[in-house]
Amino acid sequence: MHRAWRRFERKLARAGVARLPWEGPADYASRAAMQWPQHAEAIRHIARRYADLRYGAAEPAARDAKALDTQIRRFSI
Repeated sequence: MHRAWRRFERKLARAGVARLPWEGPADYASRAAMQWPQHAEAIRHIARRYADLRYGAAEPAARDAKALDTQIRRFSI
């Protein structure tokens, strides 16, 4: 899950929006979504899913982490 999120950060950074050290997933996604409004829904969905898995009360299920990884792999700008 963390590896997938870092891959997402690298994709966005290569396209021109690097995550700032103090940004959480939601703030980073908002800034990236402003840069690419045509991808805003996908960017926010990925960030929300990551935050739920990372910071949620329950231990993430392997299938949920795999679904996030798949979505990030398919995402492109």
